[in-house]
Amino acid sequence: MRVLILSTPFDARARLDGSRCAIADLVAGLVAEQVAEPTVLVTEGGEAPPGARAEHVGRAPLEALLGTLLAQVDVVHAWFAPRVVTATALRALRVARRLPFRSTSGGLPIVQTVASVPRSFAFASAALAGDVVVATSDATAIALATHGVDARKMVRVPSPFAPRVPDGTVAAPRDLLLYAGDWEFDDGIDRALHALSRLAPPRGVFPHLAIAARGKTDRAREVEARVRRKVEGGPLRDRVTILGEVPSLLPWIAASRAVLLPASTTYAKLDHPRALLEAIALGVPIIVGPAPSLTELCDDPRVGEVARDEAELRDAIEGALSRPRVPTDAISKVLSPRRPDVVARRYGELYARATGARSRV
Repeated sequence: MRVLILSTPFDARARLDGSRCAIADLVAGLVAEQVAEPTVLVTEGGEAPPGARAEHVGRAPLEALLGTLLAQVDVVHAWFAPRVVTATALRALRVARRLPFRSTSGGLPIVQTVASVPRSFAFASAALAGDVVVATSDATAIALATHGVDARKMVRVPSPFAPRVPDGTVAAPRDLLLYAGDWEFDDGIDRALHALSRLAPPRGVFPHLAIAARGKTDRAREVEARVRRKVEGGPLRDRVTILGEVPSLLPWIAASRAVLLPASTTYAKLDHPRALLEAIALGVPIIVGPAPSLTELCDDPRVGEVARDEAELRDAIEGALSRPRVPTDAISKVLSPRRPDVVARRYGELYARATGARSRV
């Protein structure tokens, strides 16, 4: 089975975000299980994840490149959330192929993975073009069904995740809490800072918060500057360290008592952000906000807590300093369904379902 993975162009040499890490893990699973021969779009001069065939995206129109590629594959696996960019890419597929999308109409079959709940469903009808639509969380599946996606073609498969070993150690305070998110799409930073400021005698707990956040748009610098002014000019200046974007979160996660993402939305993130999965893999408890997909990670209370308001977040932060590590059986319950080999075999079934033929290399 020859599969074109259609996503934002890849470069394995660059520091990868959550979606690209998930695609790299998916490629590893597809190759190891001999489920499919994957082709990945790659930036000009970039490298594909190991095991994938690289198709470099240059200055030529996407339609021209896809016109060549679609004659060489059996199925397209689109890894997108339904938004303007998705609709543009899938329109390029239509132009390139000059055929209807649906295999039942004779077009090239599409498996589409929606890895987070979109902010708006205004483009859903144009962007949700898959013969099979995969939601990576229950929350996204419910949202898609609510907005008219045919339940008969929708399935639930988590994003693949392969745990990594921390690359070194960091000199960190003993009672470290780590915030892992982004600057501009996240309301969790202000929530965490506000809750931390409320921890004072007679509660007597003084954890140290490290903020690891990456910028995704030009607005990131503005938000980061605002947060820095808030921290450096107030009573939290000795209790908060702003790391910004670091080469690897793993040493910081390993040194933490808990990893925080008290966000109310997962927009511009994966349904289940990799930093939280990395924490669980290392036995570090998590504290999450009320975003529906985040709460799914805490179905087992031994994994972490859901803080739905300021009081719950304050209590969760205080409790994190005496909270035990996540036990092995709870870790396995979260991570086993996400193993790249398990996810790859599931996608092999879906590729076969979309093409109407038995999956084979």
